[in-house]
Amino acid sequence: MAETVRVEEVLEGRRHAITRICDVTRTVLTREVWQARLPQIAYRPPCDQR
Repeated sequence: MAETVRVEEVLEGRRHAITRICDVTRTVLTREVWQARLPQIAYRPPCDQR
């Protein structure tokens, strides 16, 4: 028997995962690291500034 998954549940899980990843890794990809590793691309913080 197949289970039904609501789109809202999937989106909420995705939002939770993104929030958790950003909370844990916020200081990893700083402007300085970005410039050193990706100098050809303008800096865009991967997580919003909370």
